[in-house]
Amino acid sequence: MTLLEVITKAVANHELPGSQLEHPIILNPDNIFLNLKPELEGASAASLVNPVSGWQISEVDTYLIDSGKKFHAKLKRKLKDTNNFDKDEFIGILNPYLQKIGEKVGISTRINRSDSGYTQGLIEKVGFLMGRDVASLVLEACISLRIWELVETLIVHGLVDHSSYSNLVTRLATEKRSDLLCLCVKYSPDLGSSELLCILKYFLCPPKDAYGSMGSVRMEWESQALLAIEKAGPCPEASFGLGLKACDWVPKLEVIVQCLGLVLDENFSSLVLLPEFQEELRSIEGVVSTLASEARYCCSLANVVKRFGS
Repeated sequence: MTLLEVITKAVANHELPGSQLEHPIILNPDNIFLNLKPELEGASAASLVNPVSGWQISEVDTYLIDSGKKFHAKLKRKLKDTNNFDKDEFIGILNPYLQKIGEKVGISTRINRSDSGYTQGLIEKVGFLMGRDVASLVLEACISLRIWELVETLIVHGLVDHSSYSNLVTRLATEKRSDLLCLCVKYSPDLGSSELLCILKYFLCPPKDAYGSMGSVRMEWESQALLAIEKAGPCPEASFGLGLKACDWVPKLEVIVQCLGLVLDENFSSLVLLPEFQEELRSIEGVVSTLASEARYCCSLANVVKRFGS
């Protein structure tokens, strides 16, 4: 089949939303283009279109596509009856699939199979080889079976397709998984307005039984902040130096000042006429002065940490 025939067939067969794609992975073009040859010997180089032959998907890509389709069909069949499909059975079919596709492309995971985080490690190493359809179905299975540690791994490593976020956010809000909703905000590059509104509504008007999970998230952030202060003071490099992830989530001082400056510049002419704004402006000036003093201290401390590190 020629490249033109493949494209024409793909355009003619309009896939329904949710149906499995014929080529669900990003193909490696290197081997494909190397095998392309002109159909007509001595064809003019000046011609805009020269037919070529030799279009063929590589053996590795073919294996990834075929194994992905088989796994997808098997998992989809299992998910139709979750009453007779549990976490152990799911892990029992997921691990071998990930192991085989990793071995096929020559990726060594170097993870002990007896480790409790073995499946998470496999997803981290070879999860990108799963096609969009397979990754979305794996996410659906993890949510249905409440395997939250795998949901976290899929989110953090960018394996959640844009089309899956709507259902994911809704389910996480229903399950009161405040920690995973925070990860969605952090790691998703293109959350839609409906997902953002759902997350905002959850945190601004939380259900009563969500306070526990929200408190746990807050305690985790506080513990990392206190550890940073205890070991390095209010140091902007605590995340890099101490491995404290929460420090990456705190906006830098210059970002806050820039955003605040933009808001004030845009609305200053109308705000300055309001008496209450004048009080706020004086209050902001005091806060900025304090932050500026703190920033100078932090920068000095950061330089000291660098010198000790070198």
